[in-house]
Amino acid sequence: MRVFLFSLLVLSSLPALSQENEIDSLSQIINTCLPLDGDSCQTVIQELIKSVENSSNQRLYAHILIYAGEAYSDIGDFDKGERLLIKAKTISESIGATALNANSTDLLGIIALGQGNYQEAISYFVSSAKICEELGDKAELANVYLQFCYRFF
Repeated sequence: MRVFLFSLLVLSSLPALSQENEIDSLSQIINTCLPLDGDSCQTVIQELIKSVENSSNQRLYAHILIYAGEAYSDIGDFDKGERLLIKAKTISESIGATALNANSTDLLGIIALGQGNYQEAISYFVSSAKICEELGDKAELANVYLQFCYRFF
């Protein structure tokens, strides 16, 4: 119930928040619900997604889809997590948000592993690593390699 009330407060104040604060606040709502142990948390996340879906800020929408997709994958709901992450990846590609694209691709690799799709997982991890290399983001590149090694070995 506290999460739901907190969520309503944050959702009602969205217009007044800056983009970074907005992302932080909305991701905090998702983090507060982790692990997604009940219907109320899933309802909050669905309402959160709906609240930013038609926003002019597609970067924010992609961020929230990534956080939600990761949350669903963490509880083993790989299908729902995959759908959200594919949507985030599509949006990220369309707006040129390369770092978000790399993040969603990496998480899709983790989901593919959880589903036992090893070839697909490798493909996602390699794609994510290539994007990170192109960006020159060595920290994120190292994270992709660590995810790959940790999950495969």
